[in-house]
Amino acid sequence: MVMVLPVDDEFVEVNFQGSWIAQNQATHEGMFLSVMAEQPERSYQLWQMSKAKLLTLA
Repeated sequence: MVMVLPVDDEFVEVNFQGSWIAQNQATHEGMFLSVMAEQPERSYQLWQMSKAKLLTLA
């Protein structure tokens, strides 16, 4: 399940379930794994594409 929660007037937070895989509990580096349905996965891909487009325009 994906939840979108308002943070303030300009931003939202996207929450979803998954597992954090790391060498130990205290490390800041690791990999987040999650299984997503097609619609949230496509939304994520579009978001990534929009970020890349904004960076090339800057």
